[in-house]
Amino acid sequence: MTNSRPKPKAWVSRVPTADAVLRESVVRVTSNKPGTWGYVLAGVRESRHWSQEQLAMATSVSVSALVFLSLCRSPRQGHLEDDLVGVADRMGIPTAALWFMLDLATEAKAVNCRTANEGAA
Repeated sequence: MTNSRPKPKAWVSRVPTADAVLRESVVRVTSNKPGTWGYVLAGVRESRHWSQEQLAMATSVSVSALVFLSLCRSPRQGHLEDDLVGVADRMGIPTAALWFMLDLATEAKAVNCRTANEGAA
């Protein structure tokens, strides 16, 4: 049996507002859960020493949108383009902003690996 309800493409007019308690809870849970955008964003925030608000400003995405994005699965290898477009459409976030976030995350990983290697030498 298939679900007959149509799936909404994006937020109708704007992303719902995430209050402070929801923001903190989502960030705490998803930042430690690989496979979520929350994990990706946590890596960016940590490497750049940014707050949630600073990340939102740098990416031109609202803090509430980042909170709801954090709950989404991060892009799968081999499906990167499709997954990014799907999340962008669903969340109402420009695809370019998601690409930028992934670029920042890739840079953060490279810096962390370099730092770890230097510490081991």
